[in-house]
Amino acid sequence: MIRIGIVGSDNSHALAFSQLLNTDKGKNDPRWKDATCVAIYGTDEARNKEVAEKGNIPHISPTLEDMIPRVDAVMTVWRHGDLHASHTLPFLRAGKHAFVDKPFAIKLEDCQAMLDAAKEHSVQLTSFSTTRFVPDILGLKAAVDTYGEPLLGQVSGPADLESEYGGVFFYANHAIEMMLATFGHGAEGIYAREGHGNMNCVVRWPDGKMANLNLTKSAKATYSATVHGTKGWVSKTIAINGSYAYGLAVVAEMFRTGKRPLTDGQLLEPTRLMHALLRSLKSGREERI
Repeated sequence: MIRIGIVGSDNSHALAFSQLLNTDKGKNDPRWKDATCVAIYGTDEARNKEVAEKGNIPHISPTLEDMIPRVDAVMTVWRHGDLHASHTLPFLRAGKHAFVDKPFAIKLEDCQAMLDAAKEHSVQLTSFSTTRFVPDILGLKAAVDTYGEPLLGQVSGPADLESEYGGVFFYANHAIEMMLATFGHGAEGIYAREGHGNMNCVVRWPDGKMANLNLTKSAKATYSATVHGTKGWVSKTIAINGSYAYGLAVVAEMFRTGKRPLTDGQLLEPTRLMHALLRSLKSGREERI
């Protein structure tokens, strides 16, 4: 049995993942039937107890050091990305596999420190928004034979430059990873504008492909994507229901097999893109990602 610890009880994701692993909401799912959540850590005692009770987690760790010997792998899910590296590195250095919820981290040096530690200690590490694995996004990718090579499009989702959990880094990751999953990694530049708290960003790839990344705050919108290809086009609302389960399946597979779903470059790209977005808002011009 793969023993998983969850770090960061403040996030709703802590409860969602633990319930899938430990309760009738998903514990018998064959995608992670060989995994269980054995411990939770957070800084709010009441919230720790709530997650432990509702997620059927047997142990509340008072410290990270207490959790490390109890687990084979960790899921770090703090809302604020600045907490991710400091709370994941001790596990990586102890030889534990790790999943870091979005964003990987806010500081690029924190991202690199985790990648370096995983390599040094021969453990597996990944990070992503679970929305990149929902059926609607996978379906868009699978429909490439219908619409042809994607050349132009848009992806929309919520974000908040003033979020207390790291500004744009807290929520924009969802739409950004949907975009990268659909149009491909390796974006080169971004030109971002803001109005009424909403952001419209033109993302450009080296081959000339472009996508509008629409990040909404005051404007009402849902997750959606449009792809214009060489043969046709497709537009759809993206349902994110069940995204925790689709993401957990990917995490469990990595813990089980040691095969990472994303490369180092793919892990770093969303954070690089968000930094470039902020630079573009200040400069008023396209910035390199």
